[in-house]
This record gives sequence, structure tokens and C-alpha cells, in this order.
Amino acid sequence: MLGIEKIDVFIGEHHILRSVSLELTGGEKVAVLGANGAGKTTLIRTVVGLEKPRSGRIAFDGRDIGGLPPYEISRLGIACVPEGRRPFGDMAVMDNLRMGAYNPAARKSLKESLAEVTALFPALHERLHQPAETLSGGEQQMLAIGRALMSRPQLLLVDELSLGLAPLVVKEIYRALRLVGETRTLLIVEQNVNQVLRHTDRAYLMQTGTIIRSGPCVELMADEDIVKAYLAH
Repeated sequence: MLGIEKIDVFIGEHHILRSVSLELTGGEKVAVLGANGAGKTTLIRTVVGLEKPRSGRIAFDGRDIGGLPPYEISRLGIACVPEGRRPFGDMAVMDNLRMGAYNPAARKSLKESLAEVTALFPALHERLHQPAETLSGGEQQMLAIGRALMSRPQLLLVDELSLGLAPLVVKEIYRALRLVGETRTLLIVEQNVNQVLRHTDRAYLMQTGTIIRSGPCVELMADEDIVKAYLAH
């Protein structure tokens, strides 16, 4: 479904991603792990067209998308939940969700999508007419995920899923994403290594702009070096 082959990405003169390769097949749940500054968010921004690779290739369902603008990438079936959630604060929850269904294909299924999202996140159903800025951090993350799902994507990218959220809220969001993953492919960027490895199939470990390790999550959790470096605290 998604193939990233040896991409190099610069922001200004800074070489952020260095020969990064990654792949997802349809229906997989894959994690990208790493500390702050590892390049995880730049990777997500590059997939959705906000950054352009200087070299290498990004393909989605066999089509090269590395030079496409973000709106075209979205129409192909890729949606992103950005770091920091970024709701339209003065707009109602309902209107935020409608914004997610802006492309013509998604608009045709707006009622169906809205029913699916509010069933997935009952807290949003209770707050449809509240301004998004009045929601808690966890509810805003649910809203950001719901807004992305309103575009009816094949591939959902979630950047820093649990950042700043209470453990019980994170647990609830992962419960919802487990259901989402039954019909969609997921790529989740996380610093919470313990949590994400329990909810994904495979993982890539990034450090200073490169992939330094990858494999099935069960293998990574059994690796003593990985446990000492990332899971022991």
C-alpha cells in the first residue's frame, strides 16, 4: 500500500531524513518510534505532501506521490492526525467533523461517516454543538482522529498519539484505533513505546533521521537492547 524508498528530506539546509525506507501493506498497524528530533514528524509531513523529498520515492498503491500537493494525496485515501491535534477551536465539534469530509467523495457519505465517528467516540456525540476549544485534551485528540476519519481514508497516519494525555484516555483511544484498524491501515508515530508496541504489528525505530531497527513488535519487545533503551523506564 505505502512504499517509501530511500528518501532524503531537507528543511532549509538541515538534512532531516537520511535514506529512509519503510513499507506498509494493506490492513497492517505499524509504529514509528523514536525520541524527539528523530525525524518522525518530518516523515509524516513528507508522506502527506507538506515536505518534499530531495531524493528517493514515495508510492501509494503503486503511484508515485512524492511531488503531489497535500489535497491530491488526501483524495487518494491518506489522512493525517497531526501532532498537537489542531482543532478549529471556535468552531463546533460538528463543524470540525464536517471539515474532514471536504472532498467530494467523502461528502457523499457524510451522514454515514458521522455515525461511525460518534459511535467510535461517544464523548464527541455528547458535545457536537460545543466549541472544540472547550474539549479536554483527550477529547480533542478524539476529535482530530474523527475529523481524519471523515475523509474515509484507506491509510490513517497518527502523529504523537498519546502526547500529553492521561493513561486512561490513551487506553480509550487505542481501543478505538483497534476498531479502526479492522478496516484501515494505520501508521502511528509514538514516544510511548510500551503502549504502541502492544497495539501494532510491526515497528520502525528512528534515530537522528535514519531507521536503525525494524521488525515485528513481539520481537522488539523480546530484544534485551531495545528493552533496556526504550522499555525499562
